[in-house]
Amino acid sequence: MKGWIALMVALLLAGPAWAGDKQPGGELTDVFFTTSKIGYTVGKGGVVFRTADAGKTWEPQPTGVPIDLHSVYFTGTHIGWACGDNGLLLHTEDGGQTWTKQPLEGAGEVSDTLHRVVFIGPENGWICGDHGLLLHSEDAGKTWQVVPSATRHDLQGMVWTDSLEGWIV
Repeated sequence: MKGWIALMVALLLAGPAWAGDKQPGGELTDVFFTTSKIGYTVGKGGVVFRTADAGKTWEPQPTGVPIDLHSVYFTGTHIGWACGDNGLLLHTEDGGQTWTKQPLEGAGEVSDTLHRVVFIGPENGWICGDHGLLLHSEDAGKTWQVVPSATRHDLQGMVWTDSLEGWIV
């Protein structure tokens, strides 16, 4: 534990150290690594960047949407999701080379900001958002159902220990 704390403190004190001129730009909001070398970051204006060298260089991945993204999550090296403002959910099946708008089939009309997308395995997905919005998928994101959250407060993040236990804030 002390090693992790020392690493975090060193990174915070040193600030970002980007190698070369291939650094991600703009305001970034989330990052997710599928391996020790391959990672993705998302941010304002619909930007997605991908690294294949543990963050030394970053390449833009076109999304075709100018809408702010808040979260990115992959269930493997190729299948991924990103979510953001106006109920936007993007999906990739080729490691981020192409992103397509994914309808929230089964959830009705969703225009709230989606703050976090996570999957517990390849089939079991969760999204949380503004006004207590909570969505669940049991079929790898093909369909989504609204789950009552008992709050109207914005839900910003979540973590799951397994498919039955999780925390949402």
